[in-house]
Amino acid sequence: MRGKKAVTLAIFAGVLSVGATMMWQLAAVSHTQASPRRVPRSADRPIPSMLKPNDSEVVVEETIGGGDEVQPPPGTSLIDWRLQAGLGAFIVQVEDSAAHLTHSKDWITSSVTLSVITPLRQLDPPLSSGARIQIEQDGGTMNIGPTKVTAVRKKLKPLQVGEKYLLFLDRSKEGDLNFLPQAAYRIVGSDDLEMVSQRVPRDEIANAGLGKATQSIQNWITARPR
Repeated sequence: MRGKKAVTLAIFAGVLSVGATMMWQLAAVSHTQASPRRVPRSADRPIPSMLKPNDSEVVVEETIGGGDEVQPPPGTSLIDWRLQAGLGAFIVQVEDSAAHLTHSKDWITSSVTLSVITPLRQLDPPLSSGARIQIEQDGGTMNIGPTKVTAVRKKLKPLQVGEKYLLFLDRSKEGDLNFLPQAAYRIVGSDDLEMVSQRVPRDEIANAGLGKATQSIQNWITARPR
């Protein structure tokens, strides 16, 4: 009897040991699959200094607004307002995106490569169909050491590689192309438009769709003396 009791106790102890090991392993897996740690952007603290040794993924959030577009006066359409301001309009596809730290290392921006599919309203100098252009976009994802770091701005959807967009662009005095998130629309299907900026209600261009927006741009150009 004593022998059987000893065997039973040994088996029971083994089961407890296996169970404890499995629980530890599950806890470890759970830890590695936890949601990313989220931290607010700090203008006086570089992102690398925010990271902890056990961080596998961190999201840095910019919650302060800014850069919103001045709305047109009553009776002026949004397309007229933008074209009168000298913006060009293009249908493009995103080919590549490379994220990098800013000089102060407190933020991440991305160099986004686009290919021009259709120029709707040109800039000077013009951008021909098939041209590859580059813009700078707020935010992005990159590895800093072993940690995956993503910088995001509140209510702004980043341009995604492989997607097509209707963009209104302008040039700086230095000749660089300026990307305006509030004037950018992802093309969904053949005609639907989704606003990149979620800071304002869905606007008249998104409601019109790609076909009607394109026609309105062409009508504006035709009505202007050459």
